Amino acid sequence: MTATKRARLLLLTLALMGAGLCLCAQQRVPLPKPFYRAAIRDVRFDEAGFLWFATTQGLWRYDGTSVQPFDLAPYGRSLATGAFSFFYYDGLLILADGTELLALDPHTRATWTYPVVALGAHFSIDRQNRLFFVGRKGQAFTFTRREGLREQFPWIRRSPIPRGDVQAYHLDTASGRVYLFSGTSVGIVERDTVRWQPLQLPKLPEPMTDVMQVLQTKHHFLVRYFNGYLLVDRRSLQVLEAFNGHQLGAVLRDGDQFLFFAQPGQENSVTPSSAWCRVAPPLAVESIRQNGQDLRHPQTGTHLIATDKGLFEWRPATKAGPAPPSFSAILRSFQGRSIRGIFRAAGKLYVGTYEGLFVCTDSVCRKITTMITYTIRRTGPNELLLGLEGGPGFATLDTRNDQITMFPFGSATVEPFCLEPMGDGFLAGGRKGLYTIRRSNDRWSCVPRRAPANCGYVRDLHQSDSGLYIATQTGLFLEDAQGVFRKVFPGQEHLMIHAVLPSERGLWLATQGRGLVLLGPGGKVLQEVGMDRGLAGQYVYSLQELDGFLVAGTNGGISVLNGQGEVEVLPTDVSGSDPLFEQEFNHSASYFDSTQDALLLGGVEGLYRLPRSALAHLSEQASAALRIAYVKKGGSGANVLAPDLFAGRSPELVVRPSESYIGIKVGTTVDAGRRTALFRLKERSAAWQPFSLSQDIGFYGLPPGTYTLQVRFSDQVREAQWLQHRIEVKPAFHQTWWFQAALLLLVAGIGYAFWREKVAKMKREQQLRTTIASDLHDEIGSALTRISISSELLSMQPDSPARPVMERISTDSKKAIASISDIIWSIDARNDTGEDLLLRMKEHALNLLDRERFDLSFQASGMEATGTVPQAMRQNLYLIFKEAVNNIARHNAGGAVRIELENGANGFRLSLRNELRPPEGKATAHKGQGLRNMDMRARRIRGRLRARTADNWFSIELEMPRL
Repeated sequence: MTATKRARLLLLTLALMGAGLCLCAQQRVPLPKPFYRAAIRDVRFDEAGFLWFATTQGLWRYDGTSVQPFDLAPYGRSLATGAFSFFYYDGLLILADGTELLALDPHTRATWTYPVVALGAHFSIDRQNRLFFVGRKGQAFTFTRREGLREQFPWIRRSPIPRGDVQAYHLDTASGRVYLFSGTSVGIVERDTVRWQPLQLPKLPEPMTDVMQVLQTKHHFLVRYFNGYLLVDRRSLQVLEAFNGHQLGAVLRDGDQFLFFAQPGQENSVTPSSAWCRVAPPLAVESIRQNGQDLRHPQTGTHLIATDKGLFEWRPATKAGPAPPSFSAILRSFQGRSIRGIFRAAGKLYVGTYEGLFVCTDSVCRKITTMITYTIRRTGPNELLLGLEGGPGFATLDTRNDQITMFPFGSATVEPFCLEPMGDGFLAGGRKGLYTIRRSNDRWSCVPRRAPANCGYVRDLHQSDSGLYIATQTGLFLEDAQGVFRKVFPGQEHLMIHAVLPSERGLWLATQGRGLVLLGPGGKVLQEVGMDRGLAGQYVYSLQELDGFLVAGTNGGISVLNGQGEVEVLPTDVSGSDPLFEQEFNHSASYFDSTQDALLLGGVEGLYRLPRSALAHLSEQASAALRIAYVKKGGSGANVLAPDLFAGRSPELVVRPSESYIGIKVGTTVDAGRRTALFRLKERSAAWQPFSLSQDIGFYGLPPGTYTLQVRFSDQVREAQWLQHRIEVKPAFHQTWWFQAALLLLVAGIGYAFWREKVAKMKREQQLRTTIASDLHDEIGSALTRISISSELLSMQPDSPARPVMERISTDSKKAIASISDIIWSIDARNDTGEDLLLRMKEHALNLLDRERFDLSFQASGMEATGTVPQAMRQNLYLIFKEAVNNIARHNAGGAVRIELENGANGFRLSLRNELRPPEGKATAHKGQGLRNMDMRARRIRGRLRARTADNWFSIELEMPRL
């Protein structure tokens, strides 16, 4: 048991010892230093559930782990040190400092200021949900955001006040009636007047003049004075009890009663005689504030008491209450003993342990046998059937005299773990399988019964409409009406099932290692509950249904699950007040005791009592609530970041582009004893990360976007219990979609402009190439043609001495015409297609390789689908082809020539192969300037040229990327 639990148990014990009939628990609120023992003046809860308190140094807020100051500087105000009170209303912080009333909106920083003084800084909410308060001269005011400050009942100020000032007031929210208190007189505010009525007091040692506080219940007023109190009937205003003295420290309202806290050392002096008043245990302080407010936690209903030595929390004991003294003695007698079986009959409690079987009456327990009793069943009005370890395995017990009769048969190896009524007898499951137990003519018989093969121990039995469910060492089996066994769970694996419990949703199984498993029709697993879902332990030994809740006894303590299979958190004065709550519980050791109206569970360390009303209290208790306590935001250059205490009120946290860091402090509004939780950003990770509640959750450089911060305690498995808050990270201007779109458009525009310029340039180049080609063809081509014709005509004159020269001129001019034709073709933009290239190659090959000498084969594929071919590539390809064909014609007398062009997905390939037939008297040359030129041109177009000779064939291959 942890130190915290021991301290709570000690406080609870002291409370019970010191308060007599006051069953309560009290403890100091664990404010951090230096507030742990500071003088607390005023206490409130805000709308988020966080605790605010005032000291002489200022106003503070407690979030469960840390205390943050409230700074009025941003509002241009300051607090009057030691002389202010505060209140929360409609999201506003109401401050009263003795001279004026100040209403602040922490979210928008709007302010309302009024030169009025609230009576004792006491505020109420009327039936129209308006803020209501009364001044010392009887002024009654209401305040709302829309209407501002308005005076109510103006005639009150014109009515005489018995002692000159109104000292306290009470607003009955049900009827709307206002009661004013001045000295020992009560004023009732009516339609147009105030009816003052003096209280009839008995003779007192000291007069009571100054009213400090007024509390009310359904039937009474408790009027506190500086030196005593009056208990007044609300209807008749008759004084029922008067106390005179300075011993009273604080008064709380608990239901229809008033609870008194005496000043330290004066506990015996405060002795109320009325049944409507009772005294609480003393607090470990030097003094209690006389005008302390009766403040209740909005979720748990606990009271807070402000003292000079810190803040105290008081709460009544859980509705379950402790065990009666006589039964508490029974529980104590089994401490340190391992419990195996529990049963109540004939007004007596029978408890089987490893030391033997005990019978308990009133507060006395005695051992009636040393045999270990696993299970107990009723067989008749005065008879019980016992399942034993050792001996014959079974015995009967007469509840009239507690005499035990062993069966005259059986075996020590039976060890029955469970007994299930079956027909006119019982079906027993034990170490060796199944047994049928029957009685005939006052004689019992025990007959072994067929069990599933290789099932091992039988731990539990359950008869249903589907058949008999058998929980065994290897899994769960079902026996149908025909006696056929079928394994239901867990398939081929072996898993010990300790208990079976039917529910509306299916069949719950208590397993050894997999926690709780819920099976549906056909053995389908509907749900699994383990330690990751809040279960106390993975080994579940007992199951019991009570009022719709599932109570599981595990190797790590007790777990209570609701109808949806979700683990509930029991009140701390149930789960934390007894160390046996966390012990390892035994198989089958659970029993509902109607006499105690409680569930009794046995474990390895003793007997535990879980009151039925504690389960009913689950629907009323508040779970631990996580809230955003504050938010810090800043850039990389900020050293100290100021916390925003009210950022959590906004539906989303907005992070601006200049804020590269956001720190989020999470606090708890209920269970201040918790110090760790889990968080994740839903959109960034599915994994939960642990963190300490005393530290901030920090995020650096979150990318722009919307995120969901999820925070929960480890045992909160329902998403409805989690803290979920949206975080929106605003993008910088360069990260916005419109900036990126504009940038994209700009880049696209620039690219388009470059493309347009390139296209225009290409068109200009194509036009220029076409013009040059046309001019060359028209001018130079025609001139060379004229020269060729003229030289031929001159060379035809036989006696001309210039004939040889003219013939040479004619030949050279024809060659020049052919060369200039190739140049014109290569630069003419109208020929920039693969089809034109192919036609030019065919034309050249057919012209140069005449059919009389050469057997030419020309094959091409993929060239027709080729688009525009760049001029440089087309020119180099053609010149390589032309050179190769020229070499074939120049160095061969004839033979076969194979030309192949292939333009496919793997690239472009040009292959020229010719049969070697050199002219007579000449050698075949395969090396020279021509091959080097072809190789150079191939590299220019990112190609690779290969030339080789094999089997009297010469081949040239060019490979390059696809055209």
